[in-house]
Amino acid sequence: MKKLFVILLLFPAVYAFSQGKQLFEIGFTQGTSEYQGDLKPQVSFGGYQNFTEIWGKKVISPYFGLKAGISRATLSGFDANSNQPWQERRNLSFTNVATRFSFATEFHFRAYKPQIMGARFTPYLNLGLSVVHHSPFAIFQNAEINLRDQGTEGQYFLRNGSLKPYSRFSVALPISGGIKTSLGGPWALALEVGVTHTTTDYLDDVSSSYPGRKNFEIEKQRGAIKYSDRSAEIGQAEFVSGKQRGVANLNDAYYHAGVTLIYSIFTGKCAAFQR
Repeated sequence: MKKLFVILLLFPAVYAFSQGKQLFEIGFTQGTSEYQGDLKPQVSFGGYQNFTEIWGKKVISPYFGLKAGISRATLSGFDANSNQPWQERRNLSFTNVATRFSFATEFHFRAYKPQIMGARFTPYLNLGLSVVHHSPFAIFQNAEINLRDQGTEGQYFLRNGSLKPYSRFSVALPISGGIKTSLGGPWALALEVGVTHTTTDYLDDVSSSYPGRKNFEIEKQRGAIKYSDRSAEIGQAEFVSGKQRGVANLNDAYYHAGVTLIYSIFTGKCAAFQR
């Protein structure tokens, strides 16, 4: 009789747990981003650049889920901020807003079950594939100049046509990781850092060599030389045709760090297990 009483007492709790399976997660990340490339070879989160992401995840198991999201990262670089004399002389700058469409797999290092005390915390890792849309610009005489459209390395003006305009889209490999903990109920919080390795060297509009003033003048594009070579603005001699402008064999990347607020969607109601 006592056993029957215990079974009857526990049945509602067991039933509630079975009805409270975690199905989906929705997350919102807010943080900062940092670019790495020709204008900033070393990564340092010295200033705030906005990073925002919205994502959804299908929960497959306590260890595994499939994730899709969209993020926006503000990126910038200024040679004037460098302590390297050759960068100061180059005097280039850019700003870019990278929009990333991502698909990823999330792995938990511990079984994550937000309904169960003792399983509400886990480190995690995201591995995926993404497409990044970007369009670098610079500020010149208080005007915003689209650098890709200028062909600053001679993409539109070189007679042999060897250098084509770069795409505004790039395939990228995003990797991120962090720690996640349940706050009770459907809410959770995560701290995350990550890097997006792109397949383009033009997040900063800098990659190969200077086309030189003569190439622009021959093609009647005298204005574009101002955005290709900005050394004259600080009293330096202009660079000759073929002089190295960037490192062509190293693609650009950007990093992010942020805080994520997560909302879980469960089957049925499982309030007692979410407190």
